[in-house]
Amino acid sequence: MQISNSMIYRLLFVIFCFISFAQLKAQSQKKLYQSFAVQTATTVALELGDFPVEVRETEGPSIFIEGELSVTEIDEQLLSFLVQKGRYKLKANYNASCQEIKLAWAKELSTLMKAGEVCEEQIKFVLYLPKGLKINDSQTISASR
Repeated sequence: MQISNSMIYRLLFVIFCFISFAQLKAQSQKKLYQSFAVQTATTVALELGDFPVEVRETEGPSIFIEGELSVTEIDEQLLSFLVQKGRYKLKANYNASCQEIKLAWAKELSTLMKAGEVCEEQIKFVLYLPKGLKINDSQTISASR
């Protein structure tokens, strides 16, 4: 029995496809939106971990935050549940004495696991600040003003 070249190519193609699909990780994505009143603040302090933050200036009276969330190893339904339960919610604490708003996670972001696998979470923030409101100078943020 002799195997033709076309059968070998087909077999290699099937094996390649199987390996490629096995290596792909399930990934779910979601957009997050929050806004906060500025009150009489002049600066904003950020405590969002190592996630990238882009700062843009806006005409509006409030701080508006747009987040692009991507998580591996979980499906859309589980991601929606985590968002609903407040895992990715931010809080704003206003300090009147220094006229500063501190934006931080409402809950600590502990390691997310599913079926023994660590889920990789990536979040990119775009922070829209009203004109005149500045980021605390002690932080390094990529600004596009």
